Amino acid sequence: MKGMSRLGWLVVVVMVTCGGMLAPEMRGQSTYTAQLSGVVTDSSGAVIPGAKVILTDEATNISMNNVTDGRGIYVFTGLRPTTY
Repeated sequence: MKGMSRLGWLVVVVMVTCGGMLAPEMRGQSTYTAQLSGVVTDSSGAVIPGAKVILTDEATNISMNNVTDGRGIYVFTGLRPTTY
């Protein structure tokens, strides 16, 4: 404790303890992913169920496939920020 008062050490202990309790919440907020959804239609505006939808990451050229549901809807989840 040389060079630091008891009060100084107490402040340090409290700060470290509080920081440790807040860390899980802070980590949870640093995760960022997105969701992309849409509807596939034909030229008349009718939905197309069972259409294959391909989403490609331009940086890695990795593609993900999806199929529209009965209402022509597709959903991609857990997407990282990039250009598709």
